[in-house]
Amino acid sequence: MKTNITTATLTVLEGLTQEEQQLLINVPALASILVAGADDNIDEWEKEAAAEMTRIKSSAGVPQVRDYYSVICQNFHEQLEGLIAQLPGKASVRNPFIREELAKVKGLYDKLDPKFAKALHKSVMDIAKVVAEASGGVLGYLAVSFEEANALQNLNRILIPEEN
Repeated sequence: MKTNITTATLTVLEGLTQEEQQLLINVPALASILVAGADDNIDEWEKEAAAEMTRIKSSAGVPQVRDYYSVICQNFHEQLEGLIAQLPGKASVRNPFIREELAKVKGLYDKLDPKFAKALHKSVMDIAKVVAEASGGVLGYLAVSFEEANALQNLNRILIPEEN
């Protein structure tokens, strides 16, 4: 899935193919869509939460991923909307495809700095958790639906780097 983000300034992605770079650029958006759309409804609160978290990670995130998010946040909302438009609308069709795409990320960890890989996993999980909490609930309770909680668990299993 192609998006309009340039990777020229990301030294952390050097040595990766264009396809591998594009996959890593898409990770925060794909993870956000997986979690936000787990209940078949991706709403504006969830999209804005994902975009805001990428902005936060670009300035206040851990140093290993700050440059990565500085590039990603430049047009994250457009990237997110573009991916949503490209993907099937129904979660039962969309989410297996996203999980398959995200599973490819583990294969790239050996090509990346281990500190970056670990920080990427943690930061994506931070974003996904905020997205899950962005919509729903009553008076702050049950803000994360069963489907979103399940998507968070699956996302963690898919993206967690192997311990060396």
